[in-house]
Amino acid sequence: MDFVTRTLRCRSRSAGQAVPLGGTLAVMRTLDAVRDRIGVRFPDEFLDEFPGEFPGE
Repeated sequence: MDFVTRTLRCRSRSAGQAVPLGGTLAVMRTLDAVRDRIGVRFPDEFLDEFPGEFPGE
């Protein structure tokens, strides 16, 4: 079975069935570590440093 067919079949499943929660968490931790190492931050991560300066806060 090729990748596209497997992917399309997985779309009918819940996220937990397609990728186990532990796998998802491991990927997210890895991505967070890489972001931290290279200095990439999301806008909401700045809210604590600059209170009142962002719209919708």
